[in-house]
Amino acid sequence: MGWKYCRSFAEFHLLETMSQLNLPVPKPIAALVVKQGWFYRADIIMQKIEAKDLVAILKSDVLFTQTWQEIGRTIARFHLAGIDHRDLNAHNILLHKKQVYWIDFDGCRQRKMNISWKKNNIDRLKRSFEKEKLLHPVFHFSDQNWLRLIESYSNTMKVGL
Repeated sequence: MGWKYCRSFAEFHLLETMSQLNLPVPKPIAALVVKQGWFYRADIIMQKIEAKDLVAILKSDVLFTQTWQEIGRTIARFHLAGIDHRDLNAHNILLHKKQVYWIDFDGCRQRKMNISWKKNNIDRLKRSFEKEKLLHPVFHFSDQNWLRLIESYSNTMKVGL
């Protein structure tokens, strides 16, 4: 299909689009594809974000209600922009102070505004939290936290901010 459709280029262009939409993602810097016989190697360079993923944080800290609400608002902002994160999980959401970031957009895309892919993103994230809670003896995630996230997500989706 051509080099511009390689995964690193596709992710690079999606990151550019999201950056232009002022979504909290690492800024793309460069993408490279090198053909090696029948195969190719693909690389992408992006801005480093000084942040921790939610799993690392929740293993030691309790998040305030406002942080759960901000996570919900951020998910809604991406969904309102049509961004389908096929692997939305607690490891792909980063926090730095009060800023929420999304990472790892390999295979993700900007889609039309229908409801099914959004629900799939949300369901996948919930399963991710539940899985992590089973894996770690201490993991600060509760149904109340999820409720705050979903309420904020829903309110933002209604208003369209």
